Amino acid sequence: MKTFFTSSRFASRAVFAGAMALGTAALFAGNAPWRPSAVARSAMHGFAAVPMAADALRENDKAFLGRAVETSRQQLRLAEVGASQAESSEVRSHALTLAGDYRELMDSLDALIQRKGGVAGAPVGGTSERYQKLIEKSGADFDREFVRAAGPLTNNALTLFEQAAADSRDTDVRDFAAAQLPLLRAHRNALAELKKTVQ
Repeated sequence: MKTFFTSSRFASRAVFAGAMALGTAALFAGNAPWRPSAVARSAMHGFAAVPMAADALRENDKAFLGRAVETSRQQLRLAEVGASQAESSEVRSHALTLAGDYRELMDSLDALIQRKGGVAGAPVGGTSERYQKLIEKSGADFDREFVRAAGPLTNNALTLFEQAAADSRDTDVRDFAAAQLPLLRAHRNALAELKKTVQ
């Protein structure tokens, strides 16, 4: 009796396994081999699905990242020129602050771009022409030209990041842009004070 029960149990298991195999084959029959979805793969590892970031980014977010790269490079270039050639200690100090801040900002921006799938950085247009006039000046003339050139770049950077902080649908992009606003506003305010000392 015991032997019969054991054999029947094994037979039942075999029948059940066969039925499961047939059911699985029928369920996933098709032209393409079945692969677990992103959600299923993530669920197997116990975390929520995260789509490929590059695919998830909207065009306006990609445009922001490209423009942020370009703007940051231009600001850093201007700051480096100012730090090396400014006559006024106030102008030089502002330039050094800008250079340090934009190096850190660019590091954070690069890290975000990598997380987002390597969104291509925008080329910097006309950098050599933009700064050639500045580089040719010296003394007080350089300081005045530096402040004049820094104004539009500072305002453009702030406007760019404010718009992304307000409009971006991507949480990472929006949070990144919003986190830079106090720094960029501080740059604008410092430049406004600098203009009072450079005549």
